[in-house]
Amino acid sequence: GMKYIRVKAGRKKMINGHTGHIESSLHSAAKDVTLVTRNDRLVRVAHVDPDGAFSKNLSAGDVVITVNGTLVQNDEEAMKLLDTTNHGVICMLIYSMANLWKGMIDQLLPGWKRCWVSEAEVTVSRDNISLSIVWRYDWACECNHSDEEAVDNSDIQSAIGKINVATSFVINSIIEASEVQRKQIALDADCITCTATTDQTTEESADNESDKAGHEPEESREVTDPSIEEGSDNGDVSGESGHAPTETLQEFSKSNRPSIAMHKGISL
Repeated sequence: GMKYIRVKAGRKKMINGHTGHIESSLHSAAKDVTLVTRNDRLVRVAHVDPDGAFSKNLSAGDVVITVNGTLVQNDEEAMKLLDTTNHGVICMLIYSMANLWKGMIDQLLPGWKRCWVSEAEVTVSRDNISLSIVWRYDWACECNHSDEEAVDNSDIQSAIGKINVATSFVINSIIEASEVQRKQIALDADCITCTATTDQTTEESADNESDKAGHEPEESREVTDPSIEEGSDNGDVSGESGHAPTETLQEFSKSNRPSIAMHKGISL
């Protein structure tokens, strides 16, 4: 069932009606296949151009899962992806329903002669009974025969029931897997957005801290006045400069030594 196909896209050889020569021209691969979307959001192959790029890889009824690594949700998205790959290789992940049906017919009806009319119709015959088994648009299998008694007396009806059960199981599995993948893609996108937002917030915080460090209040900074040094002459003490006179520790000790000595009653 599940398979990975690769086809070249971009050019198509055509016969020139006027000259009869084979010419190569640009061609969109989207023109070589018709896709439809089911209610369960599965993209189904409705028709394949027998002369197109997918003639050997796709069959009507196949399920298209991804195109060039992108999980497709509808036929419009898938056709757009096919149309934008005019020059290169198209890679598709599909589930081949035709291969599933052929395998089950071979396994369930080994004693019947089988003749495939198309990917979705097979004629089986045995003894004097000839039946036509077809698959409808919704992948349901049924037997087209006017003699219901002949169908009931054969093993056809049992085989059709088993084919429908297997087909339903496959379709539901593809739907569940696709939903899980969509949720994972959405979760990854949210994580990327969250990470980018966190990084931006961190950078803004760092910038704010840097701005605060560069604009500290003047009183919080330690400033050394070069005019105030130990043992320096501060000039006029009358306050013309606007500053009180400053004494060094040594000058203060000399000027107050006598009074301290008399007060304590000791000699220095």
